[in-house]
Amino acid sequence: MRNRLWLVLSVLILGIVFVSCSEGEVTSEDAHITLKSVTFETEEGVQVKDVESLHISYFEFNGNAFSNFPYSIDNYSTDKPYDYTIKAFDAEGNLVASVSGQLKVKDGGSIDLTVTLILCHKHTFSSSWTSDENNHWHAATCKHDLISDSAAHIFGDTVTTTKQATCTSSGAGTQTCTVCGYVKGVVIPALGHDLEDHVCKRCCKFIPFIGATGGYVFYDCDADNTAEDPDGEDNLKSDVCGWRYLEAAPSDLTDGESDRFPFGIYIESYNGYVQSVYVNGTTEYNEANCTRKGIGTGKANTQMHVSAMGAAGEKAYTNTARTATTDKYAAKLALDYSITVGETTYDDWFLPSQEELYLMYTNLKYARLGDFSNSYYWSSSEGGGLYECIVDFQDGRKNIAQRESHVRVRCIRAF
Repeated sequence: MRNRLWLVLSVLILGIVFVSCSEGEVTSEDAHITLKSVTFETEEGVQVKDVESLHISYFEFNGNAFSNFPYSIDNYSTDKPYDYTIKAFDAEGNLVASVSGQLKVKDGGSIDLTVTLILCHKHTFSSSWTSDENNHWHAATCKHDLISDSAAHIFGDTVTTTKQATCTSSGAGTQTCTVCGYVKGVVIPALGHDLEDHVCKRCCKFIPFIGATGGYVFYDCDADNTAEDPDGEDNLKSDVCGWRYLEAAPSDLTDGESDRFPFGIYIESYNGYVQSVYVNGTTEYNEANCTRKGIGTGKANTQMHVSAMGAAGEKAYTNTARTATTDKYAAKLALDYSITVGETTYDDWFLPSQEELYLMYTNLKYARLGDFSNSYYWSSSEGGGLYECIVDFQDGRKNIAQRESHVRVRCIRAF
């Protein structure tokens, strides 16, 4: 039996309640279909504002959509179910809820359709960025563990320097993401030396290099003669002192049996006593006729020691009792040292002063150059009649040692 059905849509929004989702319930009354009541269900904790603004503006029945009321449905049948869909929209036209189901049109009766619309939760997200070291995103503000717009940072090439890099030390800086403002730290690589004649044009530091004998050239007096960094009281310059570079021997001195030697004790009769004395033959230090500690004094120091104790070591005692002498004492061994490279013999070696020895530590040993031992090394600078100045090549400490001690020797030359 086919009839013509007029459908009237009347909606009563009862408010937001929390109920379980259910199918539409169909009852029989009059000869028309009425949407009697609509309730809305939402997730616990979700806030829906302006419930009164929600309105039903879409009804689909048997595959036909309607938006004007009232409207009629022709040729319906009472013996089969019809699909329906109801949708609710907010004041801005956003879909907020929908429900679908089936109903049967019964002959001669009216149908009141009571449905529960499930609110379509609309996630909300912060307008501010959240970030970690790799990405940024907008975090949900609706208590759901969700994010949107996640993407990798974009830093570009701009670096803000917070610590300047030097020739040998790295610097530091920051880069800022152009999207979210996240700031990350970056390492600025060390600049490296820009050398000209073994001197860095950027930091003015002399850089050691391999010399003619195979040892390292560790000092350039012309690269170290500024008022801010003088090389001793004389502020050495090659056109004045007659040499420019100091070169260390390739290895420690050895005689084939030992690599440690006594310095030799210089003993003379002074003021009625036989005792250890300075190279000037007295127990009183006088810079004019005694050894010195400064840069550029090593060669003269060495010659003074050999002149005092003798080329054959006749006054180079190995103990204070004067029971023995030696011709293998540090200063004499340094003056006798020579290296032949090709057809050239280099025999201009001497024992470094304490400051020259310390330069070898700072410029070579500390930089892991020159194959030095973690041990004491003799200098040619006197520390008293019975003592000589040394440098500990384990940590660079300057000290003195008794001259009868056996200590390593590394010769140097000036050119």
